[in-house]
Amino acid sequence: MQRRHLGVIIFLALSAWVTLAIVVRTQDPKAGGPTSLLLFFPSFFVASSGFFTLLGFWIGRFLRRRPLEIALRQGVILGGVLTGLLLLQGLGVLELWNGVLLALAGLSFELFFRWQKSPRRT
Repeated sequence: MQRRHLGVIIFLALSAWVTLAIVVRTQDPKAGGPTSLLLFFPSFFVASSGFFTLLGFWIGRFLRRRPLEIALRQGVILGGVLTGLLLLQGLGVLELWNGVLLALAGLSFELFFRWQKSPRRT
């Protein structure tokens, strides 16, 4: 089952990278208007999430046995943080504090999910 999920993640990540390359090569963000941005940001999110998921899964597999679900969760959170940073940069409002707050939001999501999975002590 994990092999099939891994295959789907690889397929989606490669498809998103191809889509991202096509969007970057063919669309002009200034002249393309909202269409180019609506193509760019979701494809960047899926591509970066897939990349970080696969990277985290393979590193976690060599260091210790970590399930794919953890790598997927962390990859999606990291992809979301990077997409948010890129969106803020594109809007021209990215400052150090915005980036730190966005990174802390991603960290708090991860800690929340990790805390929910840990056994309760009484």
